[in-house]
Amino acid sequence: MSTIAGNRIGTNPAGTVAIGNAGDGIVVDGDGNTIGGDLAAEGNLISGNGTPAIDIAGSNNAVLNNTIGLNAAGTAKLPNQGGVRLSGAGNVVGMPGAGNVISGNDYTGVVLNDAASGCVVASNRIGTNPAGTVALGNAYGVAVYGDDNTIGGDLPAEGNLISGNGGTGIDVANVASDNGVLNNTIGLNAAGTAKLPNNGGVRVYGPNNTIGAPGAGNVISGNAYSGWSSTGTTIRIRTATSSRRTRSAPGPTARPRRATRRSASGS
Repeated sequence: MSTIAGNRIGTNPAGTVAIGNAGDGIVVDGDGNTIGGDLAAEGNLISGNGTPAIDIAGSNNAVLNNTIGLNAAGTAKLPNQGGVRLSGAGNVVGMPGAGNVISGNDYTGVVLNDAASGCVVASNRIGTNPAGTVALGNAYGVAVYGDDNTIGGDLPAEGNLISGNGGTGIDVANVASDNGVLNNTIGLNAAGTAKLPNNGGVRVYGPNNTIGAPGAGNVISGNAYSGWSSTGTTIRIRTATSSRRTRSAPGPTARPRRATRRSASGS
């Protein structure tokens, strides 16, 4: 188990200019490692790199308190090609009190590949500045290709702010099933008082995914195109102004299994 904390990866020492690595900022093939940490000072600045900032093929790793794709002040883009790419099981990207800022990247903020399962993406700013008041978007917010992952969580503090991205806030691909999207704000500022639109809110193609649940609904508002669209799945939506359930194909609404959250110490 290793910890990578407090570094500038892809920028000058001040974190104001991109001097990127040609490839990934960080590659993790092993298990149980931490990038960043529970404390804000343990976070890394990972910006300006030629491929994704963080590429994780291992399992049960944690990505906490990092700034990915912006300058050190969080006021301007220093894009990586992409933000975080997950290809293993049980990885955690953000948790209450230790979320990441994943913004300004040329492609998707967080990608969960088809081998990603039991992963949690929680408590992050994806497409905005750290305060959640200004759009500094990725090309897309979150893309899910794997099964049994959770974007957000049962607790309000686990929800992500996913706003200001050039494409869809969350895409769930046609190969992906049994994922949950819970307690997120998609298309507004952090206070929920003004639009920071994605091009679209949530787009779901795979079967048996859950978008919102009683007590864990999403706010999907202010987006430039549709709030949500779906094919062959059961969708639950809780928006700022409505509560409705739409069934577009037979079958139960799945509630995903949740990955175990872990701290930087592995507990």
